[in-house]
Amino acid sequence: MKKVIRFSLIAILATNVYANWDDFLKGSGTEDAVLHDDGKIYDSGVLYNAKVSYQFTVFDNNQHHDDNDRVWIKIEGDGVTIETPRDGLTKDELTDWGKANADALMKAIYGGDPTATMSGQSTSSSSAATKSRNLGMISSLSNNFSSKVLMNSESATIKNKGESGDASSGVLNYSYDFTNGDKLGFLTTYRYTKINDHWGSKSGNLSLIPFYTINSIINSQLDIATTINLIGSAVYLESSIFPDGGGYLEYGAGAGVMPTYKITENFWLNTSLAYQYSKKYIPSSKVPEDLEFVADAINNLEPMQTINYGIGAKYHFTKQWRASADVLQIMQLAREDLEEGRDKATYYMAQTQYDLYSWTLGLGYKIVRDVADYEEDSYMFTCKYNW
Repeated sequence: MKKVIRFSLIAILATNVYANWDDFLKGSGTEDAVLHDDGKIYDSGVLYNAKVSYQFTVFDNNQHHDDNDRVWIKIEGDGVTIETPRDGLTKDELTDWGKANADALMKAIYGGDPTATMSGQSTSSSSAATKSRNLGMISSLSNNFSSKVLMNSESATIKNKGESGDASSGVLNYSYDFTNGDKLGFLTTYRYTKINDHWGSKSGNLSLIPFYTINSIINSQLDIATTINLIGSAVYLESSIFPDGGGYLEYGAGAGVMPTYKITENFWLNTSLAYQYSKKYIPSSKVPEDLEFVADAINNLEPMQTINYGIGAKYHFTKQWRASADVLQIMQLAREDLEEGRDKATYYMAQTQYDLYSWTLGLGYKIVRDVADYEEDSYMFTCKYNW
């Protein structure tokens, strides 16, 4: 809970700043995390997806890039090579060089998505999966009046590019059900991830997803729920490269359809198809002047477009007790700057729920596969109160 409160405050305030070039060079894979301005060439550095080489050509050997120092930098990653002039650049010149090469630097280091590179899952993919699972859980064949508050929490273990990590996430869902079966509500979701890599990467997001669901009862067996939604997210990133933390905003919209078919009174099948669009944004005022290229690069990123589709089954053992299993695949569309093999993810979920008076309690298990060099296993807990 302390992590949730801490992250929520950071994300809402959104007053964090990114690192400067000194922190970037310190964090580029050297074990001592020191800026070496001694005139030697350092060419074994790694900055997430990029190889980093640098040399101070004019220097005072005080482990800082001072105004009179000149540094040569070469960054290679994702088929991109960016290099300063060989005689080096001053601090002011390096600021201008970063802005001029903002998009190439973003692609080389982060492969088009900082959150996905640092944690293994993009904000758009995780929010699409959360939205699909939770909106599906509150869809039903009933048109009775009710209001629901739904809280889901997950605890996950992660393997990202050979590094271990863990994540916690949760959802607060409120919906108002109209007498005709339509629903109006919102999801509030959070996710916090920590990877035990060289940079001590941490990331989190806090999202608000208002939605409206049109429930169409075709006949006594078939029900089709159509949902439209908005989404707004605050994303937080922290590592040795930007030790004070940084963040950006994401905003967008989506729509989806979920037919549910009653094979028998106790056995239901459902399918889902949904689309989501989101864009990243950060004001230039939120980064220091010498790293304005970070804001330029994030704002210039192409929109994230995801399509997800899945199939699920639910079986009612009794009126109060039921179990379900779902498979959901999420694919990124029209993005050439993402890391190879990270344009899709498959979610496998199984859970059971039990109604006790006005409460519903549930346990579940989820795994994420089909992402290059990434695996996730999660335990899920659900608590719902109906009135």
